[in-house]
Amino acid sequence: MNAAPVLEVRGLGQSFTVPGRGELQAVRDVTFSVAPGETVGIVGESGSGKTTLGRTLLRLYEPTSGTVLFEGEDITHAKDRALRRNVRRRASMIFQNPATSLSPTLSVGDILAEPLRVHGVRSAKERARRVAEMLELVGIDPDWSDRQASELSGGQRQRIGIARALMLDPALIVADEPTASLDISVQAQIINLLNDLQVERNLSFIFISHDLSLVRHISDRVAVMYLGEIVEIGSSEQIFNDPKHPYTASLVSMTRAPDDRIVPVGEVPSALAPPSGCYFHPRCPVATSACRDEHPALRHVDGRDVACIRSGALEVAAPDAILSTPIPHPLAAVR
Repeated sequence: MNAAPVLEVRGLGQSFTVPGRGELQAVRDVTFSVAPGETVGIVGESGSGKTTLGRTLLRLYEPTSGTVLFEGEDITHAKDRALRRNVRRRASMIFQNPATSLSPTLSVGDILAEPLRVHGVRSAKERARRVAEMLELVGIDPDWSDRQASELSGGQRQRIGIARALMLDPALIVADEPTASLDISVQAQIINLLNDLQVERNLSFIFISHDLSLVRHISDRVAVMYLGEIVEIGSSEQIFNDPKHPYTASLVSMTRAPDDRIVPVGEVPSALAPPSGCYFHPRCPVATSACRDEHPALRHVDGRDVACIRSGALEVAAPDAILSTPIPHPLAAVR
């Protein structure tokens, strides 16, 4: 029997009011789940809603619609004590930029001890012991606990961000572009560290990134977002070897040589005024008049879920070589 999901998301929506312009629907009707020990990658162009989704899942933003179940508990509108008990202790986030997500006025030790204080670890001795243990776990000398984050390198700061996310022994971590600002050798160290921690602790990850080949390298499943929606979700192999949505095929092709890329026409529409029908139809190489009128829901196609009424037409739009050539990632060779 399969283990119960760590996270279940059903019809999740997140909107914001833009003064003088109306309602911006940043996340629209998102449904997916995350199993224990699984990594789900979230990809899409800038403005697709990836970061907003991650923050909404962890209740850093209040959802405007839908349901979020975490470890079987409905946390969609949990407040105060219930939020701390059911979410803050068991789920955490690694932010994109450690230079801005770590306090410039606190020492490394105080940054890491803060979650322990907030959640009731009252003994200063116990907090110090756990801070030293976690620093050692992420490859930082425990004697550096008195230093400020500004004294550390980018890679070292990101390790502190990872250590902070692990302080309360979470079941789920949302990693938002955790290697975006790092060079390739430091990226490899961080990804290898996350992989090791996942195996040791049976952690589940939601990994948000623009780096498609990195997402392929580390993810069990991948969700592709466009204008706030998931347009395709399936195994990493399905998404990268045999994409069924034209937008997914375009994203995958961007990792290849320029002559082998499928470049959509025009720019991403504004989330304040999305197109009728399928949101991707103005840029899609296989769109028909029906795509202007019908807004497709996710449906099961060849073992994954796809929101496209023209998914069978992809073979006309792109040669098989573009869709099936494996994508090596430089981190695969670095350990």
